[in-house]
Amino acid sequence: MNAQSQSVAYKTLHTRDDQTCMSTELGELDLVDSEYEGFMGNYGETLDYWYQRGAIVVWRVQDQIMFDFDLNRNQSMQAFTALIQQPGNEGRVAEIVQQAGAFLFSDYRHPNAADWASIAGIGAYISHPELAFSLLERCSIRAMTLAYVAPLKRLQDVYGVDWCERLLQKWATNAKDARTQLPALELADFLQRADENALDRRLCRVVIDDGINAYIHDDTMTASTSATSAARRNAALPTRLKTCSHIARACAWLNDSALTDAWVAHVKTHPLLYPALELAQLLMQLQTQGVDRNKSGSAVLLQYVEPHLRDECNRGLREPGDWSISASAACRCQYCTTAMQFVHSPTEAERIWPLAAVHRSHVMSQLRDLDLPLHFEERKQGSPHKLVMTKDQQLYPQATRRYEQVKVCYAALRAMS
Repeated sequence: MNAQSQSVAYKTLHTRDDQTCMSTELGELDLVDSEYEGFMGNYGETLDYWYQRGAIVVWRVQDQIMFDFDLNRNQSMQAFTALIQQPGNEGRVAEIVQQAGAFLFSDYRHPNAADWASIAGIGAYISHPELAFSLLERCSIRAMTLAYVAPLKRLQDVYGVDWCERLLQKWATNAKDARTQLPALELADFLQRADENALDRRLCRVVIDDGINAYIHDDTMTASTSATSAARRNAALPTRLKTCSHIARACAWLNDSALTDAWVAHVKTHPLLYPALELAQLLMQLQTQGVDRNKSGSAVLLQYVEPHLRDECNRGLREPGDWSISASAACRCQYCTTAMQFVHSPTEAERIWPLAAVHRSHVMSQLRDLDLPLHFEERKQGSPHKLVMTKDQQLYPQATRRYEQVKVCYAALRAMS
């Protein structure tokens, strides 16, 4: 109530600090206790005082449930979960949902599996589309795990496919607040679980579409970031290929040409992220697994990688004495230019280079980022000290193994086509 005895919305009122907390000076309070400790030899005398303050917290009766979930959530959720085990409590449950609001979630954007199962169960129990939607709309689609599927199927049975599709689209909108976040589940595993639970394909498409867009965005950021070194890019290649396999199987399962075309176009425009040889090996694996080539986009990717492998086969195996390494450095300074001349040299396997410390460090950093078969040593002899760059002795054996892999993959792709 205000000074005129009128009811007001207390949540919108501004309260000064001296209205919510006692501002009396310590010296004016009642002293509870004190303790004096004399000189102890290695530090001075101390005198401690203890004062006592009290506080009264007041809230409205209709806010009791909200504070219960905020301050003692576990106990409140246990009592609430027990309430929905019995029929006939729909009205009371709906009332609690309205009053508790976001406090029903321990983490309202990314609820854990147990949280989600409980909240989804509550949403299905109340049989109130609008209230259930307001309860569940705070989630992010990127936080979904396999544990979400069965509760989502229950919601589908209660409210229908259209309602669930609208809910997932809202989750996808929420995920845009965290564009760098990747899905928490493997897409092909999700579809398998969805198929087992008879989840409608329209709902699956929303999840897969968002997942593909998330991976495309992540790849695009990786490719456009100059700080992403070849070493880091190559280290993440197995993960990217695994994701590509999951997406291919998901596209085949959904049989959605729009999703398939978008992913295939993305892969083709990022050859550094999806090299031809590794992509060919993935296509062979998908063929062995019986994944439909047309529905998964493998047929288009096959036509894309086959000429790359054919050209590499036609170039033939490098000569045993050829020490050249194909690479391009981002830096064009005189020191990196000299270093790349050594990298490209077909006859030079080692170079001993007198170089100042700051330039040695720069050259090694740039070449290590390229993930090349080089070894570095700093010899602290003379002035300036020397940078010793040595090409890996396995250069020719590695090239031989790669050439054999290329021939095998090329022959397999020709057989597949």
